[in-house]
Amino acid sequence: AVMSWKDGTTEAVTATRNGVVTQMSGIKPGDKMKKACNTEYTDTCILATIGESVAPLPVRYSGSAVTVPNWGKSNLRFVEYTVEQNQHVQDGETIAVMEDSDGNNVTADAPHA
Repeated sequence: AVMSWKDGTTEAVTATRNGVVTQMSGIKPGDKMKKACNTEYTDTCILATIGESVAPLPVRYSGSAVTVPNWGKSNLRFVEYTVEQNQHVQDGETIAVMEDSDGNNVTADAPHA
């Protein structure tokens, strides 16, 4: 991230360790930092957290998990999501594409509409 100061100067905010960015504040370019930071109890402003791995997604009430095919038996690499969050999907519609070690596409499909 790059911070812009009132005097027009900028400063890069860099990672404090190696890892996976597990959370980010909802701040957008041009927002005042007070939107992301409550300094009432501390003078520290957390823009993101870095962890060892991505946290598992919770399955909300009446929802269904779309799981990674053959999890634990393959060495898949994530390629892309093929849908947007909150998009209506049909039963069997591809939600995400991964690639196996041979370069073949593997899809994760909606278990129901």
